[in-house]
Amino acid sequence: PNATVRAAAAEAVGKVDPNPDDVVPALVKVLKDDPEEAVKVAAARGLAALGSGAKGGVKDLRDVAKADEDNKKSRLGKAAKDALKSIGAKKGV
Repeated sequence: PNATVRAAAAEAVGKVDPNPDDVVPALVKVLKDDPEEAVKVAAARGLAALGSGAKGGVKDLRDVAKADEDNKKSRLGKAAKDALKSIGAKKGV
C-alpha cells in the first residue's frame, strides 16, 4: 500500500488494538524500517496512543529521538519524544 495508507494504519492500530503485545513489535518495525518519514511518524503516534503498554518500544523510540536531535524541524524526532512522554519513559532508563 502507499505511504498514506500505511501511515493511517500504523496510527490507527495503536488506538484500537487492546493488546500491546500484538501491536508494539509491528509498530517498532514500521518505525525503524519504513522508507517514508510520515509513516514512521504515524508509528510513533500509534505507540504513543498505547501509553504505558508500549514500553517495549522505548529503546527504539529513544534511538529515533537521539538520531534526530540535531534536526529541530524533524517531525519524526518530535513524534518519538512525544511518544516517550505518553509512555511515561524516564530519561536515561
